[in-house]
Amino acid sequence: MFEIDPKGWFSRTLIIRNAGQVICAITLAHFGEKATFTLDGVEYQVYRQPSTRGMFALAMGGQQLAVAEKPASAHEMKISYNNTSYLLKRVGKIGHTCELTINGEAAGYIKPKNGTRAARAELPEALPLPVRIFIIWLYLLLWRRAAGAAAAAGGADGRFS
Repeated sequence: MFEIDPKGWFSRTLIIRNAGQVICAITLAHFGEKATFTLDGVEYQVYRQPSTRGMFALAMGGQQLAVAEKPASAHEMKISYNNTSYLLKRVGKIGHTCELTINGEAAGYIKPKNGTRAARAELPEALPLPVRIFIIWLYLLLWRRAAGAAAAAGGADGRFS
């Protein structure tokens, strides 16, 4: 199980742990939808693809490893990796819990911890670690977008914004 915790109170950097061990840190960009993280000395980039609407990618050294598309629903992402499609979708009408499905079958989840900026994730071990981190970043992006929409509508949920 992954634990996702902010580095500090106002930090855009999140520390990702698995079984208590730090796996990586991922820093959300101030502007734009992009970030980088390093695993075993290899740097990965996650970003919104330029000049496309709602397309995101995980890349290493300029080579795309996985892609995601945000369909019309504001609360889901379709992820493609190794000729398999996954769906990361918010569970329920409120809250930030998301479920990962493969062909409609539950495969994992990501949910906030006790109303804080922290979260925990259970994702399929069959997916390579960089792809699981990409899915976590997509979750953070959905959360950040929801927080921005809430703030614009006069709400107070500004976590990860």
